[in-house]
Amino acid sequence: MNYSSKRKQSGHAAILFVLTVPVLMGLFSLATDGARMMQNQARMEDALEAASLAVSALNDPNESSQENASVCQGAGIKASTGSVVNRNLVCSYLNEYMVGMDSIDEVNITKIACDGEGACTGDDLGHRYFEYQVNATTKHSTWFSSTLSNDSNEYTVYADAMSQKFQNHAVDVVFVSDYSGSMDDSWTGTGKKYKALAGVIKSVTEELDKYNSFQNVDKNTAGYVGYNRRTAVKEKDKDIYLVEECDLWFWGFCWRSSTKEVEVDTGEPSSGEFQRREVTLQIYDHVLNSESNLYSGSTITHLFDLTEQTLTKRVTVSFDKDGNYIEGESVYYPDYNSDKDYFYYSIPLTTNFDVLNTQIESFFPKGGTSSYQGLIRGAQIAEAGKNPRRLIILLSDGMDNYTGNTTNLVSANPGMCTKIRSTLDAQVTDDGVPVSSKIAVIGFDYDVDSNTALQNCAGQGNVYEAQNTQDILNIILELIVEEIGHLK
Repeated sequence: MNYSSKRKQSGHAAILFVLTVPVLMGLFSLATDGARMMQNQARMEDALEAASLAVSALNDPNESSQENASVCQGAGIKASTGSVVNRNLVCSYLNEYMVGMDSIDEVNITKIACDGEGACTGDDLGHRYFEYQVNATTKHSTWFSSTLSNDSNEYTVYADAMSQKFQNHAVDVVFVSDYSGSMDDSWTGTGKKYKALAGVIKSVTEELDKYNSFQNVDKNTAGYVGYNRRTAVKEKDKDIYLVEECDLWFWGFCWRSSTKEVEVDTGEPSSGEFQRREVTLQIYDHVLNSESNLYSGSTITHLFDLTEQTLTKRVTVSFDKDGNYIEGESVYYPDYNSDKDYFYYSIPLTTNFDVLNTQIESFFPKGGTSSYQGLIRGAQIAEAGKNPRRLIILLSDGMDNYTGNTTNLVSANPGMCTKIRSTLDAQVTDDGVPVSSKIAVIGFDYDVDSNTALQNCAGQGNVYEAQNTQDILNIILELIVEEIGHLK
């Protein structure tokens, strides 16, 4: 045996081990940090895909701001683009999805209005839509020093995603709102119910206005019907001024003068002293009946007629120069004063949502409840629409005073609501598109499930119970999105 040869090889294993360990450790750290990078890249892509869908659903105008989003980590956000609310939303998703993240260095959201002419990336069918392009960069520390470069112990992860919010067809929305006396009560810390509801309608029309911002797009419209036991139509709106006029002129001088009230159409200036604003309302009872019988068949046959036959009275409502209510005066049928001292009227379909909301904010409630009156008037307004989608949304905080009337009208053959839908669905737009209609009921501050007549009217799945004003807003927006848009 050659002992000299063995002695010469002694210690080689130790030397090889010492030489190999750094390589093995480098491979281990590279594999570990590399796996983390791949995992974070996948997490980032998942986060941005979900975030882009959330941004599309929110449909914020996305006006850029230099402010940092409060939930975003790090100071690098100053280079980002997109609105604060959208960056907040994206950062929330990144914070939930990403693991071991040191900071969010950059978040960019771009909103593009796409009209089907190839400006965006995703649609070949000519549909109009908003495209949201989202990208972000995050910073992470490595677990092992100098793994990825000679002088850095950190790395960045970048990803992007895109989603689209499509507009199917424009919609004509008619809000049918309860203006009975109970709407003057407070509810769930939001103040008076009718005022809270006006705020909800304003938020909804703001959402509709976002869709209407497309160029060359059919415009969504909104109309409004208030009801207690009757509905109302504004007949005349005038301002009353006290004007001094000369009764006797002599040699170019006024020898005798007097003052008298002069009517001026609202909005026109006058040199006299403003006294009051007078609004004359036509009050309608859309149900044909005698003193003891409801004529369901005749009512449904003439459901879309707004005639003198259903006009019950005229009421003049006065306001001072600050818009404060003065009085309501019964001009026609003066002995019929049960619903005196309220103010609301129907508003035809319009795209001028600012004017619509200003009018709604001036309304106030009193009297009983007859939801069928509001539905009939709402159907008449919806019939005048021009868009392929018609949506009537009934909002009420309680049962009708005469539930038998509602039941008889709904259960007739054909029923009131069936007649409304069939009449609207038989229409065709000027572009040849068939009309599709829906009636939805939102009940709040009472058990709407107990209202079987309205359940049968709207149909299964179209009756909702709201616990607060946010619920009402969410339900209405969901109904509208069903009609005019979907995400991709």
